[in-house]
Amino acid sequence: MPSIPHRIRDRLGGYDLTSLSVTRRLRQAVPDRLRRSYVAKFGLVILAVLMLTIASASFFYIGISDEITDNTHDQLAYTADVESQELHTQLDSHQQLAERIAADDRIVDRQGMEIGARLSIEGAQTPREVVGIHYVDLETDRIIQSSERDPGTDDLSALDLRVHATDGGTITEHDYDDVDLTHLETTYTDTFEHNGQNVIALLSHVDHSDDDGAIVIVVSADLLAERFHEPLEGSYTEVVDTSADDVMISPNEESILAPYRDGVDQQGFDDIQHDAGTAEFDDTDEVVAYTVVPNTDWMLVTHAPQSSAYALADNVANSLIALIAVAIAGFLVIGATIGRSTANALGALADNATALSNGRTDIEIEDSGRIDEVGQVRDSFDDIRAYLETATAQSDAIARQEFDDPVLDQDVPGTLGNSLEAMGSDLESYIDDVEDAKAEAERSQAAAAEARHEAEELAERLEQKATEFGRVMGIAADGDLTQRLDDDVDNEALAEIAAAF
Repeated sequence: MPSIPHRIRDRLGGYDLTSLSVTRRLRQAVPDRLRRSYVAKFGLVILAVLMLTIASASFFYIGISDEITDNTHDQLAYTADVESQELHTQLDSHQQLAERIAADDRIVDRQGMEIGARLSIEGAQTPREVVGIHYVDLETDRIIQSSERDPGTDDLSALDLRVHATDGGTITEHDYDDVDLTHLETTYTDTFEHNGQNVIALLSHVDHSDDDGAIVIVVSADLLAERFHEPLEGSYTEVVDTSADDVMISPNEESILAPYRDGVDQQGFDDIQHDAGTAEFDDTDEVVAYTVVPNTDWMLVTHAPQSSAYALADNVANSLIALIAVAIAGFLVIGATIGRSTANALGALADNATALSNGRTDIEIEDSGRIDEVGQVRDSFDDIRAYLETATAQSDAIARQEFDDPVLDQDVPGTLGNSLEAMGSDLESYIDDVEDAKAEAERSQAAAAEARHEAEELAERLEQKATEFGRVMGIAADGDLTQRLDDDVDNEALAEIAAAF
């Protein structure tokens, strides 16, 4: 690429040629139809701003929605963890009660009526979810003593209990008839129906000197369900046996002992034996948080409707949609009012400017009543039209040599006005000189024939030039402002008139 001469480089000053080149390329890339239309450019800008608004709103909604979703899942997971800890604490306290009663010397030594009295005293002091405390002879599986007057049945084996036993940290499940309580740390049963209630039993071995017994504490599963909190409107909590996939505890009595959906392993839960987490059920529109109840093979699952869980996200979405709708309506109003009226006004001004450039000064520039920048431009165009109209009328009067025409008294400011005034004065003075010269030549005709002849020739040449000047001025008066007078004349006044014109 050839180097730029120093004088050109100096005139460019601090301009960045690369930026100029990029700008030129961008202009060339834009279609001429778009560049020539203010309405098209205005609409394109509105569309770009609208798309940017929608994109920004979508970006922020996605970020906010993800954060709200994560917070909701964390809240449900925290609630599930707290509930599972509370349930474990309750079951553990009942288990400790069973172990404490089973280790009581009066129970172990079977001192007369002490067993029944002890169970009655303990039963009166326990929380209301404990519906009964029984002493069972493991040889016969019969309830020998109870804190209840009517335990409902005296044969424990007839209840078809499923017993969960913990031995060395390993949880196993057995039928009641197959379990040996003598070497187990803790035991608890699945939920079963007893005396019209859904209950859970916790068992502890009593080591007599001659045979074996057990203390059985019966806890209401329905009352345990009532202790669960609802973190969100419409939420509920259930406890599921992961080995049998049956619901053990639920606020809905119809769900108890029924299969949990299609089975725990079909719900997309992670390793439920060692972990916790959250999931979504699209078929029921629920969000769930699950966690294992400590020291059990039960899983606690907190359910919440997605409408409640994601209500804040929905509110944010609705707010953003409303904001976009308001923006769209605003852009439409702006386009229909400001954009359209401005485009129409600029179009009319463009037509008037074209007419003025063609020499038409008789156009009428309509007053729209606007006082803003567009109105100011319109007023300026009207002033230009009046200015050119006056200048044209004065040029026409001078061309007709009507120096007493009132139009010549009107003020035409600027260089053109000064030139017209000088041209009129000079031309009028010249005509007077011509007439005086003719009169003098006529008076001196006899004495100076040769001088008269020369004066006549000069007068003829000057008259021809004046006629030519008048013709040119007439053409200019008709609107052709491109006409020029020949200043190459041998008369200084005419040369000045030509230069001034």
